[in-house]
Parts: sequence; structure tokens; C-alpha cells
Amino acid sequence: MTIVMGFGVAIMQPALPTLVRQWMPDRVALGTAVSSNGLLVGVAAGPALTIPLVLPLVGPSWRLDFLVWSVPGLIAAFLFLAMVMRSRAPSKTGEIAAPRQWWPDWKSPVIWLLGLTFGSNNAFYYAVNAFLPDYLNSAGRAELIGPALGWMNVSQLIASFVLMAAAQWLHRRAWSYLVFGLMPAVGVLGIVLLDGIWVVLAASVTGFSLAVTFVVTFALPPVLAPQDDVHRMAGGMFAISYAIAVVVPVLCGAIWDLTGVPWTVFLPVGACALILTTLGIVLTRRSPAS
Repeated sequence: MTIVMGFGVAIMQPALPTLVRQWMPDRVALGTAVSSNGLLVGVAAGPALTIPLVLPLVGPSWRLDFLVWSVPGLIAAFLFLAMVMRSRAPSKTGEIAAPRQWWPDWKSPVIWLLGLTFGSNNAFYYAVNAFLPDYLNSAGRAELIGPALGWMNVSQLIASFVLMAAAQWLHRRAWSYLVFGLMPAVGVLGIVLLDGIWVVLAASVTGFSLAVTFVVTFALPPVLAPQDDVHRMAGGMFAISYAIAVVVPVLCGAIWDLTGVPWTVFLPVGACALILTTLGIVLTRRSPAS
């Protein structure tokens, strides 16, 4: 069942840029900001509300907890189905739809640029989330683990709401990558070099800036791909990006094991910040698809 759930996620996420292009072709940045906000709200709601709200209602049963959290997804699926059926235009008599291609064009440099950029963003986020507790514990600052992790993720949620108002000013702007692509590295430096409340603030900067680059990159496939090709470009982008997001945290742990120096665990994410910034700026120079 976990594999089935994974297939659902793998289909749903690349479908979002396609829907944004179809439903909001003139407001891609806003549509992406709203859909990304939904993703981040969902990510935050489960961990935040399970213990104080859901478990007291269902008892100490993780199975019933999973069932409760499946209800919003089912409601969204039925609403989506109703909307699609209602908005589907009747086909013309005798009209034959051209077959749609589904396999990504792996020879396309844009797919690889998108995948490496998005992958650097995701790898940075997953690696810091994975190793921040162990790093703070090794540094004798275990009391900061909860606040630092909490605010790193809450700041992403705050950024998603801010972006619903400001997405149009950040979309396809080189400065958005130049500023927010490097800020996560500044945040990690703060985590390593500072102490107390400053560690929590540095973690918040990391989470906020990664949310910004997540959204502005997520909004690129609907713009850079022709309308009938958005799904292929988005699918290729996600395939490459999640492969990177798996490899980089493993590399981070291997470096810590080999060196025995805790702060070296963050060296690969520094490289991710440079790649994210550089390739993101390159992507902003690409012409939109006709």
C-alpha cells in the first residue's frame, strides 16, 4: 500500500503544472503559488495536528489516524472530478484527438536544467531536515532541535502565503534565484556558527528561502513547455530532482562518517545552493514556449 501511495504522489505532483497551464494560462505564477501553498499546508497539517487533535479522537491507532488524513484527499479527488466533468468541452463531431506523448524527452536540455535546479532545492531541504537534529545533538545543543526544525518548516508555510501575493514579482526573475538561492547556505552557516535563538532564526531563513525557490522553479514547466508538453517536462523534472534528493543526503552522511567532523555533513548542500542559484538564473533567460 505504501508503494501504491507513492505512485499516487508521483502522478499527482507532475500533474499540477499541467493543470496550472490549462486552467490559468495567463496567471501561471499565481496558480503555482496557490497549488504549492496547498502542498505545504498539507505537509505541515499532518504532523502539527495528529497528536493534539486527531489521535485523541481515534485513540492511539496509527491506522485510524491514516484513515482520517485520507479523507481530505478523497474530498479533493471528488471535487476535482466534478470540476473536470463540468468544464469538459464537448468534442466536435468527427474530431480525432492527436495521440499525446508521455515519455519525457531526455535529450531536452531544459528538462535537465529544471531537474538539476529543482533537485538541488529538494536535496538541500531533505538533507538539512535529516541531519539538523544529529548535528545539534553532537554540538551539545539538543534543546534547539525542536524549535529549529519547527521554525524551518513553519517558515516554509509562511513563505507560501507570502508568495500568493508576490509570486508575479518573483516569477522568472534572475534576482529571485540570486538572493533566495544563496540564502539557504547563509542559513546553514548560521546554524553551524551561531547559538541560541540565532540558530532558530538561521533555520527559519533556510526554510523560507527554500520555499521561495521551490515555488519559482515549480512554476517554470507551464511556461517553458508547449501546452501539450507540460506533463512530459514536469515528469522529467520530478524524476531527476527526486533522484538527486535521494543521493545527496546519503552523500552528506557518508562525508560525516568519513571525516568524523559534524559540520562537514553540510558541505554537499553548499554545492546545492550554488547549483540552484546558477542554473536558476540560466532558466530565467530561457524564452517562454509559444
